[in-house]
Amino acid sequence: MGRLVEVGARSEKKKVVIFLDEAQLLDDALFKLLIGVHNELWRTYRIKCVWILVGQPELDTIVTTFISEGKRQIVGRFMADTYAFQPLTGITDFKAAVDCYDLHLHYPAGGPSFTAHFAPLPWEAGYRLSSDAQMIYERIVQARLDNGLPEGQGMTMQGFTTLLNSILINLLPNLQVGDKLQDKDVDQSIVATNCMIFEQQEALLATASVH
Repeated sequence: MGRLVEVGARSEKKKVVIFLDEAQLLDDALFKLLIGVHNELWRTYRIKCVWILVGQPELDTIVTTFISEGKRQIVGRFMADTYAFQPLTGITDFKAAVDCYDLHLHYPAGGPSFTAHFAPLPWEAGYRLSSDAQMIYERIVQARLDNGLPEGQGMTMQGFTTLLNSILINLLPNLQVGDKLQDKDVDQSIVATNCMIFEQQEALLATASVH
């Protein structure tokens, strides 16, 4: 509570945003605790609190259950709206996500882009990670086939970031000016990161939801 008060008091609008991961595991007692925190922040410190619950698809069933049980206070306060994260589907989505490493993600904050940080000389010579997006995407499609996964389901963000982080850290620093990523190196990264496990989990969840 003290940390929330401290952060909220420094905020220009006296507002804090709290992200709760694995929120599908929250039970009645924990929701009551959150309500207490929410109320205390406003009543005593006039700090507004916004809660963002992140969890598995089971989180949707909690909303339905609470409504049927008359617990609308919990739904209204913590589940006023929902957003379902979708996998990257098709090369257009995939390339747009890869573009972020060239254009929008910087390390350190305010510094060069991720691509420029990990491959400074190739970057200066015009290399962009997005130029290898098509090849990386094709290797992922092949890995899905090799793992017996259905076609056309895209790639989860967890699988995507796991693989791309490995490519950035382990492959880009080895690039020389004029080089591009090689198929075999990306294949090795897919295996080394075990990123296909996230695609297998997504396929299982998709199958379960159908049945």
